[in-house]
Amino acid sequence: GTASKTYDGLLTVSLASTNYLLSGVASGDSLTVNQAQGTLSSKDVGTGITVTAALAPADFVAGSGTQLSNYSLPSTQVSGAIGVVNPKTLTVSLIGTTSRVYDGSLNATLTPQNFSLSGFVGDDQLTVTQTQGLYASKNVGTQISVSAALTSSNLAASGAARVSNYALPATVAGGIGVITPRALT
Repeated sequence: GTASKTYDGLLTVSLASTNYLLSGVASGDSLTVNQAQGTLSSKDVGTGITVTAALAPADFVAGSGTQLSNYSLPSTQVSGAIGVVNPKTLTVSLIGTTSRVYDGSLNATLTPQNFSLSGFVGDDQLTVTQTQGLYASKNVGTQISVSAALTSSNLAASGAARVSNYALPATVAGGIGVITPRALT
């Protein structure tokens, strides 16, 4: 089976006895491995990542009716391409204000400063580049709800952060909209 986790910036991954396939066990006997931690070859999001685990004789457990003394238990390293690291979903909120003069449309213009992101691992930082949003109302007012659709293509990395390690919610909304009256001449 696979050994999967959400991106956390670490190379460690939890393993279960089902992650190990033993060969050479006599018919009618059963052995399992209880080494519960492995090391990924990459901390970044992906599938088929190599996982390595160090096994010692103490990591083998005999099933009912099986005696460990009947086997020469190895101290060895085993590996397999069973690792899966899934993207970490960030929390996003709209902050500040976006304002415009009444024009009869629902269109809102957003800047990276209108997005607050949280949930990063370590020193990772990303910026939201989505510049289009929608006012909930086309009419003059303050604290109008503004919403924006988000995808991973709306993220830009800064520093060593990798965009692929993170996911955004599909939409974000907040009462940051201001529409002012249009002057007539």
